[in-house]
Amino acid sequence: MGAPLARLEAHLALPAFFDRFDAELAVPAKEMEPLPSLALNGIRALPAVIRPRAGAAAGA
Repeated sequence: MGAPLARLEAHLALPAFFDRFDAELAVPAKEMEPLPSLALNGIRALPAVIRPRAGAAAGA
């Protein structure tokens, strides 16, 4: 039950997060370091700047 519950929580939490915060990349995408893996395609880190969205209620 843990994995389905975690997916459900993420599904509910992410929209709430982006309703309250603005996020943007902290570096240009072309400067991100790829993850050295034969099995996975991704980046090592996702540097971001996160700011409270104007008008978002604190603690709501």
